[in-house]
Amino acid sequence: MDRNPLISLELLEELIGPFLPVVYSNKLSLNSRGRYRTLVEVRIIYTSLAHNMGHPVQDIAKVLKKDRTVMLYYIKQFRNLMQTDPDFRDKFYEIKNRIQTYYPYEPSIVDYTDQVQYQPEPGIFLGLLSV
Repeated sequence: MDRNPLISLELLEELIGPFLPVVYSNKLSLNSRGRYRTLVEVRIIYTSLAHNMGHPVQDIAKVLKKDRTVMLYYIKQFRNLMQTDPDFRDKFYEIKNRIQTYYPYEPSIVDYTDQVQYQPEPGIFLGLLSV
């Protein structure tokens, strides 16, 4: 993206930290190898927020120690989960409110994400109907 990132990836990771799951009394990090649903959901939210704040997919992938194609998959999954999963949507809005609490002077930090993420992908349902 051509935009300058609104906040750093490290700061975004710090703000999302309280939403990371605790497993066997150990708090997992964003780049841990676990595939727990709650951890993956937080990674998906982190990836989508970071991407919409202007960070390149490659930089996000380095922080999470994943391939860039995984980041593209997470961005797509974010759209799907926002449309279909009310619990995921609630978690996203909790994280969004936390970010806006720390950065009230930047009202556009996460608002752009809302606009982009609710746009459905046009070809999905038409392709299902023709089968």
